[in-house]
Amino acid sequence: MLLRRRIDRKLHRTASNLMYPGRPGAFRLRRLELDMDEIPPGAVLVDLRRFVDYEKWHLPGAVLMDPFAISPDKLRRDRIYVFYSYRGELSRRIAEKLRKLGFQAYSLRGGIENLLKLRRMRPVAF
Repeated sequence: MLLRRRIDRKLHRTASNLMYPGRPGAFRLRRLELDMDEIPPGAVLVDLRRFVDYEKWHLPGAVLMDPFAISPDKLRRDRIYVFYSYRGELSRRIAEKLRKLGFQAYSLRGGIENLLKLRRMRPVAF
């Protein structure tokens, strides 16, 4: 009986962590749905790093945007946006916010650091 209560509490906590507070039945986007390993064709690449780092190196075709000045009014809803930052934390937060507003927004998994780490492990032409 005691074991069953513990399991029930654990399941309840897990289920309530997945839901938005105050909106029954609405499930939160999981990180896996936001993170991408590959860039889909036709996607708009958005670099959220500093200008100095963008000038040193960036993914081909990427545009630089200030992460604190991104406005949904300036983005098109029919485009796919892939954001990347240093470690992917900032880009994931921005992608999640834009997803809630109805945009097709993703984050490059692990950010630019992960990409460079993968590049060192296996040579890939960028």
